[in-house]
Amino acid sequence: MANVSDNDQIVRKLGDKLKYGQLKDVAYPSHRILNETNQRSGSTFHPQQQVEFTFPQDKLNEFVDINDSLRIKWPVTVTADAYLDRAGAYSTWEKLEIYQGSQMLTNVNKENLLICALKDMGQISESYAGSTGKNQEGFEKGLLRGEKLLAGVEREFMMSIHCSDLAMTTPKRDLYLGSKQDITIRITLAHQDISLYTDAGGASTYSVTEPRLITNNTYMEEVTMKAIDMVVKNQYQMLSGSYEHADFVITAGSPSANLKLPFAKKSMERIIFTVRQSSTVSNIAKMSLGGRTTGNMIDFQFKVKGKNVPQSPIRIENDGTEVFWHLLQADNVSSSQQLGNDLMNAFDVSTYGPQSTNPEVVSTNPFMKNCLVGENGSYGKGLNATAPEASDIGKFLGGLSFESSLVSNNGSPLYSGVNTTSGDMYFNCHFGNAGAGAFVNPTTGIGTNPQDLTIDFFCLSTEYLYYIQESRAWSDSV
Repeated sequence: MANVSDNDQIVRKLGDKLKYGQLKDVAYPSHRILNETNQRSGSTFHPQQQVEFTFPQDKLNEFVDINDSLRIKWPVTVTADAYLDRAGAYSTWEKLEIYQGSQMLTNVNKENLLICALKDMGQISESYAGSTGKNQEGFEKGLLRGEKLLAGVEREFMMSIHCSDLAMTTPKRDLYLGSKQDITIRITLAHQDISLYTDAGGASTYSVTEPRLITNNTYMEEVTMKAIDMVVKNQYQMLSGSYEHADFVITAGSPSANLKLPFAKKSMERIIFTVRQSSTVSNIAKMSLGGRTTGNMIDFQFKVKGKNVPQSPIRIENDGTEVFWHLLQADNVSSSQQLGNDLMNAFDVSTYGPQSTNPEVVSTNPFMKNCLVGENGSYGKGLNATAPEASDIGKFLGGLSFESSLVSNNGSPLYSGVNTTSGDMYFNCHFGNAGAGAFVNPTTGIGTNPQDLTIDFFCLSTEYLYYIQESRAWSDSV
């Protein structure tokens, strides 16, 4: 327990962590409580089944740091040697839902695909992927895949609830656990052909045995809670990021696409999207999550409430300079000299040799890799490509920021998204010829996509989470 007489620094740290208000610079006692919760029912889970955890509430004096102090112990066993896809152990997570009663607090479909995209954007750094991320979550540094799992050998991971609304608070805030009703965390397991890759397409599946939810809560003594209540008056409020997903299939031979998006948000910040060949999105012989392509798309543009955004289509050509800049803007890092390298990395084939098979091989400028061009459609062959043959796994990502920024009195940026609750929203794109480097005028409609494509959109918006004192429950307003 903290000592009241010499604890000035604890209060400063407490104020930084909770950020519900500023506490006076006096000492307040607190301590940690470790909790471990089993899954609700069953012990062994298989692909496409659901794992549910009860996140205990009704703890009037407790808070938890969702990012640092909540983990899910995730023991995975495969039936035959297999690689995890590029999202590491998150490749097994098809959907993440968090709800309290009838109130949905997080609902992210294709969580594994989103994690893979965010890793490539640099939000999960390569240095982390090669150290803590490798040990805890099955990532690999500098490779186009996740960790290799051995048949019959259980591998235990410690997973975070990345991309959940409770984890993406701005600024970072601890979650108050005084709700009257428990919170449920539900994870839907992905099909094995999506999660895993095997050499030559051999069969393998996986199971998850006795997963557990672990939290390390902070308990505030009564004097501490009284001080907090005086400041915040039981008004626990948080601004949070919230992801929503939508996907579409573009049939082969389409010169263009006009897709109506379902995102109705009060403050939409950005949209990122991936393009994959439909034949690979659930194929154990391919990188189903990490194998992306341009798909012969030559430009794209959004339309919000009848207005084109941006005014002119974004071109996807040559080295991808224009589309890559917009993607960096969507992550608010277009001026950063540290981020973005994971999408544009280009390793020489000989750097990792000699070896008979080369899961490490990366093609030159994989961001703009069009797997429909010059490679006979052998999309995603990379994990068993033999040197000096380069991988044909691409890393293309599209994105656009919808935020406008202002500068506050203290010089920090303030961002505001666009309201899409009224009026329709569309995504428009054109496809070019299949020949290498052949791009067409988008106004002519010349050129098509030669194979079926699956386009996945992830919309990030701002959500307002607030604690209702009368009902002792969390609610939200998107």
